[in-house]
Amino acid sequence: MTEYTSFGTLLKRYRQTAGFSQEALAARAGLSARAISDLERGINRAPRYDTLELLTSALSLSEQQRALLRAAAHPEPAPARDLASCASPLFGLPLASPLVGRTEERKSASALLRRVDVRLLTIIGPGGVGKTRLGQQIAHDLADDFPDGVAYVPLASIHDATLVPEVVGQSLHLSEQVDTPMLEQVRAFLQPRQFLLVLDNFEHLLEAAPGVADWLISCPRLRVLVTSRAPLRLRMEHVFPLTSLTLPDAITLFRERALAVRPGRAYEGTTVATICEQVDCLPLAIELAAIQVRLLSLTELSERLSNRLGLLRGGARDLPARQHTMRDAIAWSYSLLTAAQQRCFRQLAAFVGGWTLAAAEAVCWAEGETTPDEALLQLSALVDASLVQVEMPDENTSRFGMLELIRAYALDQLRAAGEEELCRQRHAVYYARLGESVAPFGPGERAGETQLVQDFPNARAALQWAEERQEATLGLRLARAFGEMWFSQGYMREAEGWLERMLALDWQAGTREALPVVRLEAFYTLGEVLLGLGKVERAEALAVCRRERSRSLASRSSGARPPQ
Repeated sequence: MTEYTSFGTLLKRYRQTAGFSQEALAARAGLSARAISDLERGINRAPRYDTLELLTSALSLSEQQRALLRAAAHPEPAPARDLASCASPLFGLPLASPLVGRTEERKSASALLRRVDVRLLTIIGPGGVGKTRLGQQIAHDLADDFPDGVAYVPLASIHDATLVPEVVGQSLHLSEQVDTPMLEQVRAFLQPRQFLLVLDNFEHLLEAAPGVADWLISCPRLRVLVTSRAPLRLRMEHVFPLTSLTLPDAITLFRERALAVRPGRAYEGTTVATICEQVDCLPLAIELAAIQVRLLSLTELSERLSNRLGLLRGGARDLPARQHTMRDAIAWSYSLLTAAQQRCFRQLAAFVGGWTLAAAEAVCWAEGETTPDEALLQLSALVDASLVQVEMPDENTSRFGMLELIRAYALDQLRAAGEEELCRQRHAVYYARLGESVAPFGPGERAGETQLVQDFPNARAALQWAEERQEATLGLRLARAFGEMWFSQGYMREAEGWLERMLALDWQAGTREALPVVRLEAFYTLGEVLLGLGKVERAEALAVCRRERSRSLASRSSGARPPQ
């Protein structure tokens, strides 16, 4: 079969993927069903350019798919290549622009790919962290180590995993043969060669991973470098997590990008550092923030970054569409999740400063709604998608967290789904119970004390919600439990503030709110805090009020207003 027949094979595949019969495609394209049949069978071996355009439009093909179909319809002879005369041919590898920072990551990843036991290295990380740029730089750094060549294959525009071998073959200038699938042609090309294959943006094509494994098994001198938001989960794979820039490198990148947009200004000082921290020191977010110096001062930019996702837009036109705004970069990862994973992801936005597996189970699912294994699987999928991070601060507990930019996106999705109130209520109830289960502290309870310290941000968020919703009982429980912890850690004024505000809220609510015992425990904790602050007179007045409350409790009355 000739090149024209391979066009027919590709056309048939696209038609079937779109779910069209030959008649349906003919009607959409304004052609006859006979014409479609002749093209697919190879009877018509030279489709006209206008016919080709009608077909690509009717099938709603991506740019990459259009290019493949055009190349199959009107192939050009592949240029002759004498690999022996060229020490390191580069197939499609872009010129490397200066890379800010990443010195250690660059050295470490290159060293891994030089190891005999590392055949597949996958750089993973959230959208906008700079995986593509680092992968390109590593490919240039290692070019001399692969005398038979380095091929860079961008995959962001491909949405059909079955097309990965075709795209790789096209990058290697291979012509499709009817009796040999492209997967096998690529294997035959790579099998004798010492070669580096770079596959960029693989996260949405994971079904093609077995084909990569096949090449690695069949080609002993092949190395594959992948960039992806999720691992390929192949046995040969070594994962290389890429995190945000260090603050000094983030500041350098912001300064360079800002000077390119608006030269002649000084981009120094703590405000630049604050801006970088506000955008999690992510390279893409820094570049999108730096664009705004055309219109805003550094101070104005920092203030407006309270709406991070709304401001971080206007990316370069030569970037993929998903990198034109930070929201689009995160949405790309969100769109690859299942409905259950999306629900879990957005409900995790209720947490501030991290959470444990037990906390996620309590907030994201009602009691009995899921099993521990299911909850763990959902979190594992989100970690794999680089939307959630996991740390193990000690041998007993794993803690999860999100970058603030990602949490902001998740919170938007949570509100849009109408789930925010339910999640924040579950969140507040969970941390009230957690605080009560740990405090007061005694011998052997250091682990519980450490967890409460880690969850100070969650306690503050829960207290804020209780105050906004006038949940006096829940607020007093939180303030009492975490008040003891703040007191023991030296945050006595914070403990005083929350306890007094929640007692005042309880007084305003009257007998309808807190149980007397909860109220009296809060009084007692506040008294300890006041004594610790040296406010003896205030503590004495509170003791009198507490005694009156105790008498009221005995007579089952509501109690009096706490002294001001």
